[in-house]
Amino acid sequence: MLAAALLASPAAAQPGDWHHPEDHLEPERPALSLDYDVLLHDLLHDAYDHSVDVSMVALPSFVPEYAVGLRSIKTIGTGTFQTTTRGAPYHIFVLSPEAQIWTYHSIAALKNGQERIVGDKNNEARNRQMAQLQSKVPVNPRDLKVDRCEADISDALGNRIVAVWGKMLMNVRYAARYQGGADGVTLHFNGFVAGPGRIGGVLVASQRDSATGTLVALANAMRDACEKKATEADLDKLTLELEQRMQKGQGR
Repeated sequence: MLAAALLASPAAAQPGDWHHPEDHLEPERPALSLDYDVLLHDLLHDAYDHSVDVSMVALPSFVPEYAVGLRSIKTIGTGTFQTTTRGAPYHIFVLSPEAQIWTYHSIAALKNGQERIVGDKNNEARNRQMAQLQSKVPVNPRDLKVDRCEADISDALGNRIVAVWGKMLMNVRYAARYQGGADGVTLHFNGFVAGPGRIGGVLVASQRDSATGTLVALANAMRDACEKKATEADLDKLTLELEQRMQKGQGR
């Protein structure tokens, strides 16, 4: 039982987690592990850079985390007259670690005795589990390879994605009720919105036929487009779907 819990990512919901309706994201929660959160930001630092307009960081169970988003930021002028601005042209980016970053948290928990295996009096099971985990990642987390992908996107489509993504983030709020349980992936959405600045929201569960489900599909299609598994036409279709859902009030 412990092995399964340690191998799982922080996607597992905790008692009292807010239930997710289908029309909006919810406020970010405190990190389950500060060390893991710091390491996640360190290894996927490009996803948290000021040049990022919108992003989704996915924390699945049992498989590597990944990040996808749009970045812009360009410098205008020279010397003391330099300034930066957002907007087209945009670039899709994808960050994909070769192994699950959460593995380091699991190793540390076993090594420090924070987690124990029931009935394992001589720590044999713990040592086997720890060795198995250690074989999956480099000793130094900074040596974990993170694959990077980047692709251009049309100005018009980039503007639309940033706009509708921003509307979803502006609508972040708590649900009226909550429930316990566990889900397979936790998704952290982020974006820069003119006025309030940087906003974040989280999603644990969603149906495809919903505003949040469409947002997830759009983010993953951006990842596929960067890896040449989807086209800009696919992104355009999903962007239009999300825009229409927002117009109908399903994202309010």
